[in-house]
Amino acid sequence: MSAVPNPFEAPRLFYDHLAEHIPDPRFAFMNYGYSDPGGDDDFSWIDPPDQIWKYSLNLLKRLVGPVAVRGKRVLDVGCGRGGNGAAVVRYLGAAELIGLDLSARAVTLAQQIIDDPRINFVVGDAISLPFAAERFDVAINIESAQHYQDRARFFAEIQRVLAPEGYFCITDFSMDVAEMERLAQEARFRIIEFEDISHGAQAAVVRYKKDRIELLRDFAARGTASSETTDWMIAALEGHEPDEDVRYHRWILRKKP
Repeated sequence: MSAVPNPFEAPRLFYDHLAEHIPDPRFAFMNYGYSDPGGDDDFSWIDPPDQIWKYSLNLLKRLVGPVAVRGKRVLDVGCGRGGNGAAVVRYLGAAELIGLDLSARAVTLAQQIIDDPRINFVVGDAISLPFAAERFDVAINIESAQHYQDRARFFAEIQRVLAPEGYFCITDFSMDVAEMERLAQEARFRIIEFEDISHGAQAAVVRYKKDRIELLRDFAARGTASSETTDWMIAALEGHEPDEDVRYHRWILRKKP
């Protein structure tokens, strides 16, 4: 088996690799997640089968915040294996969700796993979105924009495909705040909310580490994942320590009329 590609140097190859070598449908999320630093979390809204991903779902809920998603057309850019997209419909009540990702294998896996007429997944590039103008009411982007070489084009594309006064919800780590403000201004977005959620993201990783390691080991034991790849991910999780220099931010932007 080939070595696991570096997720920061070759993100598409990395996610292609994971889709091929960990096809287990239970592996739905890969984001940091969010947990109240003081441990005051309410997960009662999450169904029992999804509790294993409660911190990832918590991040999605916190990201969207006050934005009314119910009955809306939502675009998930950098959708990966489709976990967030499915949750936008199931838990937040979106009328339609289209997930887009550069990884063809991840998109194929999402299409195979998630069977819902309100949800579709397509292969595409974030800086050249294959959609008509004003196609969506809400766009989300979770831990993906850090990989884009031309974020100005990405913001311009999101602006183009959003309906008038549509919302753009984005969260990521190690992205410069001043750059984000400049990108939003140039693409004619108003900043509705900004929040530094670094401590909550780091708390989530610490709290879910044991459960995710056990899940990865179960994948390998059942033969639904390559043991070489699960071993690599387990080592990465075990070696992860909170880093105060890594800042994690959440933004809600709104398209200007």
